[in-house]
Amino acid sequence: PALASYQYEVESAESSVTAARGRFDPNLSLTGTSFKYQDTNYDQEFGIQSTNDVDWWSANTSLSGDVFTGTNYSLSSSMSVITNSAYESEFFGKTEMTDDLFSSGLDLSISQNLLEGLKTSYNMQNITRAVGSFEAAEVGLKSQRQQTLSDASNAYWMWVYQVELQQIKQASVEVSEE
Repeated sequence: PALASYQYEVESAESSVTAARGRFDPNLSLTGTSFKYQDTNYDQEFGIQSTNDVDWWSANTSLSGDVFTGTNYSLSSSMSVITNSAYESEFFGKTEMTDDLFSSGLDLSISQNLLEGLKTSYNMQNITRAVGSFEAAEVGLKSQRQQTLSDASNAYWMWVYQVELQQIKQASVEVSEE
């Protein structure tokens, strides 16, 4: 049971190291939107029917994170397309007009807090503590393993000693009975 307990402490400390390092993992985000709209109007006075079809979609991507110096970074891109088709029907025929609008963007942002990063050890302190706890847990596990082996060895030799002692006593009783 004690050995299993120490093994659990090592696994727990190892997961703490992973969690502490996770602070510096990048974050990737991808979003998309689509929109479709249709509008129909009828002007009774002039006998004109108009229809608007609007199709719109956009996609956005961003990558952001922190580095151990305290610097924050963000890189994002976006793209959108809007298609607007207008139809009008009147006495003299049908007219159609289509507008396409395309837009895109790319942004890069890097920021550094004034005192953060002055010493990288400050930013890395959670990782350093977690690694120290992990190493201490590994040493504790090795120590407990050695203690368990020592206890098992001592128990075995104590048993051998007791068996031989019992044999000596038995031989002594047989000699005294003769």
